[in-house]
Amino acid sequence: MRYTQNEQQSAELLRLIIPRIGQHGGRFHPPSYTVWYEHLSGMNPALSDAIESRLSQGTALAHSEIEELYGRHVQSRDKRHVVELQAGLNALLRKLAHVAAQSGADATMYSRVLEECEHELESIVSTEGLRELTQGLLASTATARASTEAMRAEVEEARSQMQRLHAQLDVLQGEALLDPLTGLRNRRGFERACEELFAGTASAPSKAALILIDIDHFKKLNDSYGHLFGDQVLRAAAKVIAEMVKGRDVVARFGGDEFLLLLPDTAIEGASALAENIRAAFSRMRIRRHGGDGSTEQVSISVGIAAPAPAETVDQLIERADRSLYRAKADGRNCVRFVLDNADGASARLERH
Repeated sequence: MRYTQNEQQSAELLRLIIPRIGQHGGRFHPPSYTVWYEHLSGMNPALSDAIESRLSQGTALAHSEIEELYGRHVQSRDKRHVVELQAGLNALLRKLAHVAAQSGADATMYSRVLEECEHELESIVSTEGLRELTQGLLASTATARASTEAMRAEVEEARSQMQRLHAQLDVLQGEALLDPLTGLRNRRGFERACEELFAGTASAPSKAALILIDIDHFKKLNDSYGHLFGDQVLRAAAKVIAEMVKGRDVVARFGGDEFLLLLPDTAIEGASALAENIRAAFSRMRIRRHGGDGSTEQVSISVGIAAPAPAETVDQLIERADRSLYRAKADGRNCVRFVLDNADGASARLERH
């Protein structure tokens, strides 16, 4: 695991982190917290060196500098981790090839598999590619282990190492598909879900619908009450939306204050009913601002819906949902719209009052 601090240590770090965020950047979101957590815990020496060097100038860090530190010393570490895992697999392949060569003709097939995997490894650049390669290697190693007794001990050791690498890749892959603020899928996670749902085909199924949600006047909320309150709104919105989906439905934070729902088994009528239920839930919701006078704010949303045309791709479906969302905003916000797929761009009002 990346973070090994116990509960008491984490609590002490939290006490130290909060005032530093207030002094530097002022945004209490996951990247800021992560930067100070890794610096103060001493677990990221390169990050600590960069922070200490910058603080020696005697001025506070800006939010843009915190984001730059996060990207360079935290986010890029995950990319380096992929490279390190790739190097580890490469070393394992060479070791196993040597063992196989020492074991005679019975290991010829296994040697060939290892050689093919070594060539394939050179072209892999993602965790998904490494994950698929380790799955193939585990299967081949199990066969070699059963047929070649002389290789048993070293093959077993290598198999255990590959299983550990495989588990690490699963963790990295899972983290890369989630939005850290809301816990929903991010854009990459949404695309991966589409690939799994539609079995790798580009077209969306005919009995499906897509809902695009945008928080009304979100920039004004951020400017008026600060990004901390904006993050609070986004988390509350994610919770409301996630609680109203079911089955194979996919919900994602698509970027900024936009949320995307893909309903693979729902016709447009059902999607319109769900969209209106979500809009109504937001109209009843009040979000209390921490600090200040403790007053609450009402948040509304605009919603666009699209149903797939024959052979239409998911990207094209998203574009039409975006046109529907634009119409909802043009009609005064806090409503649901469905732009018909025709020449004059007519829209249908799907809200229920």
